[in-house]
This record gives sequence, C-alpha cells and structure tokens, in this order.
Amino acid sequence: MRQMMSTFLLTFLSVQSALAAPPVQRPDPQQTPQVSAEHQLSAAEKATLWGLTTQEWQKYETLLQGDAKFQFSQLEPVWVLGIYAESEVERRRYVKLFIEQGEARLNRALAFNQTFRETALEHFRHQPLIDLDQFYAMYGQERPQRSPVNLPVLGDTLVFFVDPKTHSSLAEFQRIKDLMLSSPGVPLEIYFMGGATESDIQAWARLANLDQQQVQHGVISLNQEESAASLFQVSKAPAGFVVRGENATPIEF
Repeated sequence: MRQMMSTFLLTFLSVQSALAAPPVQRPDPQQTPQVSAEHQLSAAEKATLWGLTTQEWQKYETLLQGDAKFQFSQLEPVWVLGIYAESEVERRRYVKLFIEQGEARLNRALAFNQTFRETALEHFRHQPLIDLDQFYAMYGQERPQRSPVNLPVLGDTLVFFVDPKTHSSLAEFQRIKDLMLSSPGVPLEIYFMGGATESDIQAWARLANLDQQQVQHGVISLNQEESAASLFQVSKAPAGFVVRGENATPIEF
C-alpha cells in the first residue's frame, strides 16, 4: 500500500540528512566494497573507488595504524584525510571531494526515489493513502463529519453587511478578518445597514480597528447600503458572503 511509500520517503530523508553532517557509524573502509576471497582489491583500486591517489590511500592506511584507528576508523577515507590535512589547500580538496561524493550519492538516491514514487503511484493508484473509515472503525469510532469551510481565493470578493449601531457585530467581523488574513489580496466590501450615518460608520470602523491603509487603497471599501441587501437577499445584519463570479456563498458565523 501507499504506506510503504511513506516509509521509504522517511528513510530517504534520513539518508539525505546524514549527507549534510559528519557520518557517525560507517563500515570499515578497509573492508569495502565487498569482494570475494578470490579477489582482494589492491591499494590503487581502493584509492580509485574513493577518488584518491594511491599515495593518499597509503596515507589513510597509515593513519589507521595510529591515532585515527581509535577515533575515526568508522569514517570515510576522505573525511579522515581531511581531519589530518596538513594545509588549508589540502583540507579544502578533501572537503570538496567529500561534498562531490555526497552529491553523487544523493543524486542516485533521488533518481531511485523518483522511480520508486512513479512506480508505486502507478501500482497503488486505485488505493487511498489512508482509509479514514477503516482507521476510525479500528478504534470503534465514527468518522467525524467536517463542516464546509468557504475559503476565498484570489479573484473572489468578501462582502459583509453590518449594523454599526450593534457592537456585537464586531465578533462576526473578526471571522471576516480571519478570512482576509488567510487569503491575502482578496478585497472586502462592507455595507452598513440600519440607516447608518457617516459618523456611525467612522465610529464602527474605529472599534473594528480597520487597517487605514487598506481602506485608502481600496482593499476595504465602506459603503452605505442602498440596494446591495436586496441583491444578496439580506434582511438582517450581520451577514457575510464569498463572491466568486456570479455566485455568492454565505459565510457561517
């Protein structure tokens, strides 16, 4: 099932993280790669596998006979040589080589991961990633029903009808502000009902803590309701809508 995909991806991420940090536990490079008893790799062959010269490999083996044997025997040859580098130029060479080798391993892992995902998606395309009904049934519970959430997207317009003389409308307006925060760039049109005067509108705007810059730039428009309420079939405030094209979806407060 697709659960196997998730398991592989988690494992892959662990491998990827390991490439960015010093390795802690690695097989003894003296014993890698695995070969049969009939064919033991020469020093030159081992050096080539790690991108080193024969002289560098011999230095690495010498280091493992001394202090490095007890502290760094599980590290890669390039890493050990970098630790014991005798100059900045030499150290940079090993660092660059280590990065290049790590990048090559990562690219191979990414290629395998991509092929794995494509193959797994093709093989399991008719199976859900998580069967929520089965999950809740396993614990003897009913799957909860989600209430619809009407989130505006760019291109929509938020419309809010309010009676400025009713301070309780500020709580409903917070819901509108939350929608604006979750959908940057969506404009808001506020229509004031109940025969609101200019001073009523200004007083409510201060209490609602409207962003003056958004008002000045037309992101929020303040309007005295004239015919908009009948168009949206609103008889009582507060009321809100997400307008998308010719459709207006009511907002639940």
